[in-house]
Amino acid sequence: MPRYYSGAFSFCGRSNNKPMPIGECPYSPKPPMLFTVRRKAPFQYVCARNMEEELLLPQEPRIEHPRYFLNLSYDGTRYSGWQVQKNSPSVQQTINEAMQKLLRQPIRSTGCGRTDTGVHAKFFYMHVDVENGIADIPDFLFRLNCVLPDDIAIHHIIPVHNRAHARFDAFERTYEYYIYFDKSAYLRRFAAYQGFYLIDWEKVMEATDFLINIQDFTSLCLPSEDFKTNICYLKHIGWDVLPGHHHVHKKFEEGWYLNRPNSTPPAQGDVYRFTVTSNRFLRCMIRKIVGTALMVGKNKITMNEFKETVLNKETFKLHYLAAPNGLYLSNVKYPYIQEGKLVERTFA
Repeated sequence: MPRYYSGAFSFCGRSNNKPMPIGECPYSPKPPMLFTVRRKAPFQYVCARNMEEELLLPQEPRIEHPRYFLNLSYDGTRYSGWQVQKNSPSVQQTINEAMQKLLRQPIRSTGCGRTDTGVHAKFFYMHVDVENGIADIPDFLFRLNCVLPDDIAIHHIIPVHNRAHARFDAFERTYEYYIYFDKSAYLRRFAAYQGFYLIDWEKVMEATDFLINIQDFTSLCLPSEDFKTNICYLKHIGWDVLPGHHHVHKKFEEGWYLNRPNSTPPAQGDVYRFTVTSNRFLRCMIRKIVGTALMVGKNKITMNEFKETVLNKETFKLHYLAAPNGLYLSNVKYPYIQEGKLVERTFA
């Protein structure tokens, strides 16, 4: 079967314009030319500036190992976010190292998204490829939780098809943000304290409700090279009042929303929850929305300024990000997974 090589090749000034063998070819002053060479003989070389990078050599067929989705939750207080970092601990690195210890093989994982430093997750998915698969999933799940620290918990391990992808197959994500008003010794890690401020919650609600019809969130995110567009399609956005701190750690239930905040000051023990559901989110988008809406409620930003800045895709003069400790990734949806079980085995 004929083989094809492509890359940047340099002619070295020969009269017949034939490529020189690698050993005879000095650096040519002429610029490289892009073309494809068909290899007819079993032993034929071409001149390239970097053979390893420029030549597209025939490759062995890729071996597909069994793929698994891991459903997990974590307390992000002592981690520098989800993704592996060079000089600081991350959730992804901690799980990879624990799995490598048990499986005795290199582990590369992919998460359903990226959370910032200090952000928590009630419901998170990642996928890994395991050579030769996992023989006893319940036993491995037990041993993996024993190895992991107390602030990371694996709930389900789901065998999926090799083309299933934790990040790109997710079609809906939900985040929650919690605010409390009574000083608490233990809640400060899991919600944002706003007890020192007088907030007009009717203005906060108006600013939040305005965003349901917005698709371009350039004004309400931080710049990032990872995203080609700032378009997001919101399904739900709003605030509600939770009667008690214990609701902060409850599992997210879709459609379960209580009373909306109003002009009445928060009652003792109340927790205000911000919930937003969309197909995708941008860098620091939820923290920017919450922080800017609170600035409107504190009369630091006028309502007209808020609406005009968002519509014109401009930058707010007053930049404020809500604290990360109140933010949770609470739900992720896939077309083939429901309640931690694989319900559809057909993949495009």
